Amino acid sequence: MVVSCFGGGLALPDEVVEDIAFMLLALTPLDSMAPVIPLLQISKAFHQALSPSSGTSLYARLCRLKFDVGAAERRTFTPTNRELTGHFIQRNQILRRIRKCDVFDEQCEDTLLNALVMMLHDDGKNRAQLENAGAVVFINQHIRLRLHEAKETNDMWPIENVRNSAALWLSWLFTTREQLESETIEQRADFVNLLLPLLVSPFRYASGYAPSNHFRLPLEQEPPNFRTVHGAFPVYHTKRQSASVLQDFHSKTSVLIPPMSAAAKLLFWARRELKPFFNISPQIPKTRSELGGNPGLTVEDLVEFNSFKVARLRPIVRWDWEHGLPMTANDDGTQDPCMQEWSRKWDTDWWRMNLCRNIMWKQPRWRQGNVYERGLLTGLWQGVYFLSNNASLTEVSRRAQCPEAISDLFELLPRPMFVRLQEHGFMRISKPSRATYAESTSHLPQPKPVPVAKPPSMSVSVCTEDGVEDVVTPTDVSISNAWIPGPVGSLKWYEGEPLQPPIRRDAFMSDEPRNGKDHMRSMNFVVSPGLPSIFRDNEFLELTPSSEDSTPSPDSGHRFLYETYEPGKESVHAKVEKAKDRWVDSYGISLSSVAGPDDDFQPGCLRCADQVKFLQERREHDQARRSTSQELLRDDEVEAIFTSIGMGQRRMLSTDGEEVEDGDDRVLDLGLEFDPKDHTSSSGRLGFSATPHTLSVRTLGWQEIPTPASVPTTLSPSSSASRSSPPLVPDQGGPTTRIDEEQANAIPFDLVSDHPTVSDPSDDVLYDRFRHSGDRYRVEGCDDGIEDTIVTGEPDERHRLAWGNCVYYGRVRPWDGMIAILKQHPTTDPWNYGNFLFYGYIHGGDTFVGNWRFASLDPLTPAFEAPFIMSKRPEGSMC
Repeated sequence: MVVSCFGGGLALPDEVVEDIAFMLLALTPLDSMAPVIPLLQISKAFHQALSPSSGTSLYARLCRLKFDVGAAERRTFTPTNRELTGHFIQRNQILRRIRKCDVFDEQCEDTLLNALVMMLHDDGKNRAQLENAGAVVFINQHIRLRLHEAKETNDMWPIENVRNSAALWLSWLFTTREQLESETIEQRADFVNLLLPLLVSPFRYASGYAPSNHFRLPLEQEPPNFRTVHGAFPVYHTKRQSASVLQDFHSKTSVLIPPMSAAAKLLFWARRELKPFFNISPQIPKTRSELGGNPGLTVEDLVEFNSFKVARLRPIVRWDWEHGLPMTANDDGTQDPCMQEWSRKWDTDWWRMNLCRNIMWKQPRWRQGNVYERGLLTGLWQGVYFLSNNASLTEVSRRAQCPEAISDLFELLPRPMFVRLQEHGFMRISKPSRATYAESTSHLPQPKPVPVAKPPSMSVSVCTEDGVEDVVTPTDVSISNAWIPGPVGSLKWYEGEPLQPPIRRDAFMSDEPRNGKDHMRSMNFVVSPGLPSIFRDNEFLELTPSSEDSTPSPDSGHRFLYETYEPGKESVHAKVEKAKDRWVDSYGISLSSVAGPDDDFQPGCLRCADQVKFLQERREHDQARRSTSQELLRDDEVEAIFTSIGMGQRRMLSTDGEEVEDGDDRVLDLGLEFDPKDHTSSSGRLGFSATPHTLSVRTLGWQEIPTPASVPTTLSPSSSASRSSPPLVPDQGGPTTRIDEEQANAIPFDLVSDHPTVSDPSDDVLYDRFRHSGDRYRVEGCDDGIEDTIVTGEPDERHRLAWGNCVYYGRVRPWDGMIAILKQHPTTDPWNYGNFLFYGYIHGGDTFVGNWRFASLDPLTPAFEAPFIMSKRPEGSMC
């Protein structure tokens, strides 16, 4: 379709008009949409050609130019041009609200929530747009003015809601070292005091989507309700805060923001560790050699700890539109290209927000995304865990009212921690023949992961309609042993041979890997019988094995074989996937020759095969539903199909009000009186000095996009080319008035941003229905076929000599990726610390945040708990 202008003397294809507008706006990608207003005022045809409802791809192109969409495409689906257009308009609305910096606006919650989603989808563009709009100031103002709002209704404790949670997480994502160092001492102290209530009350604020006393989720029935002065305990985040519904890319997506206590811990410690953790005394030996190689602290140890920040700030990655790639800002002011998608670091956080909204919801065996990814735990971790005045914590646990001087009452004392963790995963493979193993079958590892602990029966006080009653109920207390069956500290392990899947090996060839990669090692785990000893109210509880656990478990004393994750080495998953066509055992014996009649041998990874089977069943089910309800498509449905692939018809209105479709031979006149012979310069170029007739855009009678009052009623070529002259706007029923440049820039996209076709998706001008929040045929990755993850660890030798020796082991909860790790102090420890239990989540791929407590304490009653933070020491640069 072409747009005729200057009395028919010049015809512009609509693609050219679109390119003109795109290039105009692409010159200033961080500015508002105000520069496009002069183009829209040329004529009705121009305005209609650039209207979002016309089907133009302009705003989809601008969306990809100005905002990050790669994360959404990777996680959910590939949006169409129309969906990108709506997304672009919505994001401009968010930026406009942020520019107003009105933290008391009625849409403040929606603004903060969408800004948080933008940062979780950020690959450099979203951050640049939000920072340019003033998001940092807006967020800080909200925290300082509204974090403690309405606390009078919550016993003077800050209320955990969507607005406060989003604000704290955004504050952490935007925190930079420059910002922290620019705070005055008073500002920093005030900010810390706002956060302290969230750190000292673990029995009021959730530390996870579901409390740690559950390993197997979702639940089949509602958990018992234990009442305390602070409300129900344990704290269920999924009950305290409801999920929020986002309208993103014209789909409804429900998300539940992570507990805000984790963000508060990071913000608190980031300010505390601005000063070096250790003050180095000259009396301390400088090197290990001065101690004769004996245990003890040296200056080298203290300098090493001080050089790494535990609350690891997010790298500052901003998009450079001039070079067309994201750049990482360094501390020295230089910039380096970032060649990775930074949003991938937050994939597991995103899926946790999407998939873990209700502890009762049944989910398919293959979900949309991974809440944990293999290898996150493997590496060297440095952190701090906090001690506190036990009497102060006891007082808070017994009183509902928040202390007035909480900063003076509590003293959180950090203690350093070093550990190198190793991650081990169970992968299910087809059974090899007996000839594969040199040992007898009675000593073979179990072809299944470490079992889930069976909950014993114990007496608990629960709230009923008749009051508080003591009942005996099965209760999962395996968290005391990091979700491993058996007494606390009973798990044993030793290294084994690499897993040998049933793959043909040539007897005349060496066993050395042919691809240059070594094989990952394996680890054998031995589970001990028995139950953990639980301590409550200064006495040990009597735990009764459940009826199904009255006999010794057949798994007790057996070993379970897991593969140790080692970056750079070949996993058994990679081996079996490459050898699908050679599905025989290690000695060349065909599996079919030793298979029983009931055996079902599956070449390759069984988990990958199950994924393929699941998707095939889903496709067949969907196809059956479509075939039973198939009917003729309406014209608008057919058009929607073509539009989804960029081949839809573009509808515009002619100057006489008739609808013109793409391909129509009618010409749209811009209404500009122009004679090419009168306006050709000596160089042969067309001159635009002709004065158009006065055009009132408010009288054009557009049916789909109303013209707002901020658009000028007249437009001359001189005014559109001059930046010094303020644009014209019509007064309400009065003469034309002028606005200054600041007011013009405050209009990000008034032509469409408030139009109901975009802000109200129920209007069918742009859309006729919401799409599914994700591609039904895009599910979580196989993740090397891992079905269960166990972690072990201990300090490196130099850290053992400096900080003491401890043993660590734990497990990952599959439902939400929560990690529980038991820290065992040696029995010769003079301080007699006992066993500590750490539980929490990894945020951003490298920061482990949560709470710790004594492992022997009852997990169902409020007891001493304090925060901890650990970050993975980088083995190499991310960007």
